[in-house]
Amino acid sequence: MTVVNLPRELLAFYEEMDNLLNGYTAKIRLPEMEITDSILNRHYAEGIPLFTLVKPAIDRDLCREIFWNVCKLLEGKRPQVGSQVKTLIDVAGHAIDRLVNDYVSGNDKDIERLVKENRLNRMTVNFMLECTARPFMKAYARLAGPCTKNEKWLKNYCPICGHKARYAWIKEDNKRFLQCSLCDRQWLFKRLACPNCLNEEHRTLKTIFIEETPDYQIHACEECKTYLKVFSTGEEAGNTGLKDAATVFLDIIAQQNGYVSNYFTS
Repeated sequence: MTVVNLPRELLAFYEEMDNLLNGYTAKIRLPEMEITDSILNRHYAEGIPLFTLVKPAIDRDLCREIFWNVCKLLEGKRPQVGSQVKTLIDVAGHAIDRLVNDYVSGNDKDIERLVKENRLNRMTVNFMLECTARPFMKAYARLAGPCTKNEKWLKNYCPICGHKARYAWIKEDNKRFLQCSLCDRQWLFKRLACPNCLNEEHRTLKTIFIEETPDYQIHACEECKTYLKVFSTGEEAGNTGLKDAATVFLDIIAQQNGYVSNYFTS
């Protein structure tokens, strides 16, 4: 299999975006939150992400600042989406904090209406909202993360924010940890189970090994035809977009074999 890399300028864009967002993450200091035993009991028993149970206020001014800088970087480095960026600024820039809250909480109704009414590309809008939300959610995960225990969760969505995994890591004792696409939280998940449909029939779970990059794998499910990128070495957090972009050859291989990313399924 041939390893295909993205153009250098596109990788540079993702690196610059990650550096921008990481800079904001380091600055954000959320107020202390009281996560009681009763909250944690609901969290585990009902499978409710902590963000749903204990939701901090998002600084409106800082949210807008991050959004403007995300837009500025997109317009400068990805001019082909410039018109989309300008339209989103015009129609939603004044209420971006509400849209970010909706995106994080999974309330898609207003976002979908915005996309349809203004003929926007949903993936572009999602990317902009995700980038704007990520510093806040990483700060939230930093604060609330120690409260939730891996061995008590074992679900296919993030214990912190409820979003899906972008990729996974194989760690000690061959355990697999999913990594959240939004807040970067890692959590333990079954080694032989599909993170999309929860299929555990080992005969329909496939691992694709890449000869040129032995530390990378693709875990695929024949039941729902989804895949997940899996790593065993490398930088684990802080450069989510860059890591995803730098391993686009795994996406190409998986898609050529008829699979769809776990991250893009509903």
